Amino acid sequence: VTFYVTAGYIDEASQIIEAQAAKMYATGRYTTLQHWADQIRQNISNTPYLNLMLARINIERGQWGAVEKQLKLAESKFIETADTLGCLKVQVYRSYTFYLHGNFVKGLELASDVIQQASAPAYDEVLGVANLYAGLILFRLARLDESEQHIHQAINILERQQKKYDLATALNDLALILNARGRSQEAEKSQQRALELWRELNAASPLAVSLNNIGWNLHLLGQHEAALATYSEALDWARRSGNTRLEIAIFNGQSEVFTDLGEYQIAFGLARKAIARSEQSVEQSVDRTVKIYLYRSMARLERLAGNHESALGWLDKANSESKVRGHYAFESTSGLHGIILVEMGKIRDGLDILNKACETFEQSNALIDLAQALLFRACAEFRSEKYEAAIKSLSRALSVSSQCGYDNMIISEVGQTRDLLDAYRN
Repeated sequence: VTFYVTAGYIDEASQIIEAQAAKMYATGRYTTLQHWADQIRQNISNTPYLNLMLARINIERGQWGAVEKQLKLAESKFIETADTLGCLKVQVYRSYTFYLHGNFVKGLELASDVIQQASAPAYDEVLGVANLYAGLILFRLARLDESEQHIHQAINILERQQKKYDLATALNDLALILNARGRSQEAEKSQQRALELWRELNAASPLAVSLNNIGWNLHLLGQHEAALATYSEALDWARRSGNTRLEIAIFNGQSEVFTDLGEYQIAFGLARKAIARSEQSVEQSVDRTVKIYLYRSMARLERLAGNHESALGWLDKANSESKVRGHYAFESTSGLHGIILVEMGKIRDGLDILNKACETFEQSNALIDLAQALLFRACAEFRSEKYEAAIKSLSRALSVSSQCGYDNMIISEVGQTRDLLDAYRN
């Protein structure tokens, strides 16, 4: 490329760039792509696939202004050249930006439209990605059965197409769904397979994503030291890729581990760092999913430190981020809200919230959240002197915890539920 640019053959350089852009992105060579863009700046509108890959990089980095500009440049050229596949790719990545901004309805509408249009075998690649994003959005809408079906369809298509980058993404997202449904062993296999593909591709940002999710999984399994070590490696890869959004999520994950270890001072420091970074820049905006996690984690930390009013304030911030609630584990604030009210002496109000939370989690089969909400409800019932109901709820909480293969959401609450657990044991 540099040879042709230096010689003044910009069209020839652009042809090479267009042929190689997707490969460069899939192997994590983001600096090369940006260098090429700088070299052919005056001809950038004639390289739609380069613009498409630059948009994907900036989606990862939260550079939303640049994302829309690059998608529009790509779309304009694809329309001009009657490149239907290219137009569908623009639409599917735009659906992902709507997802990241919490506009699930619009994101699902665009992804579903691509699925309908991409029926010909020539469009299999974009069909796989469209199913991937549709599955992810449906997951956020708590439609877990449909979500898993779409992700499996994506995996089948992308595996057949040998699209390792997007296949690894699909496997990683499948693990999220399986975790939420309590199928921890299946989730771990899917995570490890995704990680192997990312290491093979040496793709920094996806490696960070995968390691972050594995760290979260290890934390839920109660393997705190392994979780912290994994988060540390994830943070290194996130910094290499310039993925600020992911750095913030990793800080929050580390904070939650230290919270469960009782190291509140370290946990508060990491949580505050994560929140401060998330609010530093409008351009590097953090999507609502991450903000909900940050605020919910800080609320839990304040609760454990005995600052209940402050905890409720953080829950209000989490709830203000989105009116649509999904079912990533621990994304919902209702169980935490209920137990905070119980601990403040507002037992009836707390129990009402916890009853509704348990019903919601039962319906959506969100087992991790359900196990903890049942434990919280048992506490509320016990303190209402409804001892039989409390023992029943606790038994169900332990059963669900065993079913999903995780028990950290129960063990981490031992200090706050000692009276209930002692009664259950006796």
